Amino acid sequence: MSRVLVVAAVDVEARGLARHLGLTRTAGTTDLRYHGLGLDLACAGPRALHLGRLTDLARTASLVVSAGTCGALASHLAAGDLVVPDTVLTLGGCRYVLPRRSGLSQAGALLSVDHVVETAQSKARLWQDTAALAVDMESATIVEWAETLGLPAIVIRGVSDTATHGVPATLADIVDGDGRTRTRRAVWAVFSQPRTLPRALALRRGTAAALRAGAAALRALSGSINSEPVNESGGRGAPRRSRGAPNAGGFGGRPEPPMYSVARVATEQGVIRTGGAEEEASSARRVVGSAVRGLAVTGRSPWTLPEHAGRDADEPRPARS
Repeated sequence: MSRVLVVAAVDVEARGLARHLGLTRTAGTTDLRYHGLGLDLACAGPRALHLGRLTDLARTASLVVSAGTCGALASHLAAGDLVVPDTVLTLGGCRYVLPRRSGLSQAGALLSVDHVVETAQSKARLWQDTAALAVDMESATIVEWAETLGLPAIVIRGVSDTATHGVPATLADIVDGDGRTRTRRAVWAVFSQPRTLPRALALRRGTAAALRAGAAALRALSGSINSEPVNESGGRGAPRRSRGAPNAGGFGGRPEPPMYSVARVATEQGVIRTGGAEEEASSARRVVGSAVRGLAVTGRSPWTLPEHAGRDADEPRPARS
């Protein structure tokens, strides 16, 4: 049976995808790994710095998927939208043309950078310079790693934050170098900078919606992996790579017109709706107090998606009797 290696960056992504897909935690390893449905899911850390730990899984894989969340650069993308690009770009001038996979609508470009994009202004500049639909920090590294192993690679990402919002450094710092969310860092980020709380709540909701979208696409992929061959129009096996300016092409040096590969998937189910930033800000004190009480009782950050099978992260917990 052909297996697919799904590579996420951080524990929140891996746990969320595994929960929605109904995967089983792999025993006998200290790394965060899951399996099922012909998929092997593992973390490579932010910027995919720990791909070397996944070499054993790559030996049995016929396809590598960079999966998880991304930030929108295109203004029409909303949290929970699905981005399945046909090209991955880097600011250093690399362009990876990804192989086609039956059952997925692949189009447009995703940009990989080596830093967190903190502001909407930075996102606007990246969109203007590259015409990429969205941005992440891992896909180019994952695709290049798969290429060195002679494996084809594709990207399936859900949008967690829109083009009008970046990810503040204080929130990005709650994840350590191994991709694990640190509870104390999360609570300290809110206490030290209370104004980040509405953004943290919005990012949490966006991440939950993004992972549901990504899991739906992965489920569809796993159902077709053994019956549908890879379309080789994107290159035999590994992706094609070229160098040059990210927006170089047949458009007189201008960014190529963006081709949209977007599908709304379950953005309304299980997502907490509020009256907006004003209402969230007014409830900040109550939420922080709840976070501290939860930390004292469970040791779990309120921004870590829980591993409760069959229940979405934003779904209310049943009341205790």
